[in-house]
Amino acid sequence: MKTVHVFLLSTIFFFGFIAFDIHAQVPRYIRQLINIDSIAQSVGMPVLVSKEVYVFPKESSRKYSDKRYSKLVRNFIVVYPYALMIKQEMAEIEKHLITLPDEKSRRQYIDKKDRELKAEYKKPLMKLTLSQGVMLVKLVDRETGNSSYELIKQLKGSLTAFFWQNIALLFNNNLKVQYDADGKDQEIEMLVRRYETGTL
Repeated sequence: MKTVHVFLLSTIFFFGFIAFDIHAQVPRYIRQLINIDSIAQSVGMPVLVSKEVYVFPKESSRKYSDKRYSKLVRNFIVVYPYALMIKQEMAEIEKHLITLPDEKSRRQYIDKKDRELKAEYKKPLMKLTLSQGVMLVKLVDRETGNSSYELIKQLKGSLTAFFWQNIALLFNNNLKVQYDADGKDQEIEMLVRRYETGTL
């Protein structure tokens, strides 16, 4: 069972203070909330926008002593670097694919990258637990903007994506899951913010 779980993860893994440019500096939801675009156009002076500031609970709070939360943190520390690597690899793969002339050469390139990445990351992935695998699937969606199912479908086809989705369901996982930063994945999102700010 562990071998099947690891192979599933392997398959998922490899597929998958001045704002000169206000649109690039300010998140879309903030622009919509305060209509900063209209403000910037109507005022006769530079518009200064500071970066977002995050306030985290104290380490001594009850949540941080909870065993479940401690496990969540441990899993995140193990899994998040993989999600970032998947994001980077997918960007490089997509960038290279558009330079290839035909479907045959694209397929050959994908197969080559698949072999290379499996050779490099098979052993580390074998150490992932089921709960870490579930978190990885969520974080892949957060970082790439596509579910693991969609990544497999794009690179390996619908049939392969359908097959691995059914295997994932056997392990209480779901390759179609979407990351919910404002809902059930709030705790994970806070860990991402702490990771990004160097406070984790």
